[in-house]
Amino acid sequence: MKLIVGLGNPGEKYERTRHNAGFWLIERFAAQTGTAMRKDAKFQALVGRHAASGAWLLLPQTFMNASGRPVQMIASFFKNKF
Repeated sequence: MKLIVGLGNPGEKYERTRHNAGFWLIERFAAQTGTAMRKDAKFQALVGRHAASGAWLLLPQTFMNASGRPVQMIASFFKNKF
């Protein structure tokens, strides 16, 4: 399994800042490939699964300095499948 993480800061205040380039990339990829992103409270993130590759897309809904937590949570959930 593969995990692709787009980093950024949540909220309108940061929406158009360069720190959200990771969010923009994943959002554009998801839109172009028809991958639905949904809010998942247990991972503190928006998640989606790319159908063609099976890769998981992750947009942590924490600030960048705390984005490791959602990544660790989804990685632990799937154990060593990534």
